[in-house]
Amino acid sequence: SMQLRKLLMWTGKLLSGAVDIGRVHVVCGEPLVLDADTDVNALAVEVMAQLQSHTAATMHQLRCFLARNPIEGIDANSLRRALEARGGTVLESNLAGEHAVDPEIERTMRYNWMHLFYPEARKLMPDHPAIRDHCAANGYAPSAHVDLVDTPSTPQLHALLEALFRPICDEYVAVARWLSETMTPMAEVTSGRIVQERPALHLPNVEGALALLCERDVLSALEGGGFAWGSRGESLAQWAVACAWSEDAAPVLRRRPDVANGAEDDDRGRSKDPAHGFDWVPRTPLARGATL
Repeated sequence: SMQLRKLLMWTGKLLSGAVDIGRVHVVCGEPLVLDADTDVNALAVEVMAQLQSHTAATMHQLRCFLARNPIEGIDANSLRRALEARGGTVLESNLAGEHAVDPEIERTMRYNWMHLFYPEARKLMPDHPAIRDHCAANGYAPSAHVDLVDTPSTPQLHALLEALFRPICDEYVAVARWLSETMTPMAEVTSGRIVQERPALHLPNVEGALALLCERDVLSALEGGGFAWGSRGESLAQWAVACAWSEDAAPVLRRRPDVANGAEDDDRGRSKDPAHGFDWVPRTPLARGATL
């Protein structure tokens, strides 16, 4: 746990030059009022909006992204121009070793800049539940800077959006896959447990998928933790199809023949089989287990 004494000791080392934290860039947002009449939940959203609006990316972060997601016609400089055109700030960085950066660390770096493409992702797939849910949960900054950007019209921009948002779609579907296959009692299901068994999954996306499943009544969150199947639990397959990236709209889950032929169901028509009556049908390299 954090101790004030240790924090002060570290601060002293920092001031004496014994600790090198690199360059520090500080930007101040608009002042916000907190008083007895303030709605703290609304204030929290405003604080997040200020933080997101003033967060800067670095050239190192862009190079890390492109090292793992090479896109024909896009390099770090062109990606920087795209961010700046949408109101973003990109700082120079001499850091190297982009290929050695841990994949999960690179995923977190994207939160510094990918929100600038949320409006275009929503325009590209306006009814996509995973993209709409992700953007709503993570988009705090005003969209005025990017309202002028039209629906993606170039192959490079479309490829960039796919590199940013297809992994999110794939991971929402992967959560449905895990739920359809797991032998874990639903009351013991947590986002952490899913990531423990599928370590390539990005925890925030697993949490987002579970929250959206609860919102759609496919799952129901239990007060003490864990989940139960909701009133629409049988729609897990349809939900997975809706969350797949657009070109993967073919069914990714299907009813197993034994269920279709009258296997024992509970009083809501759902199979009592541990796999919940669904079978995984691979449609993408991710679904076939290439990276999961």
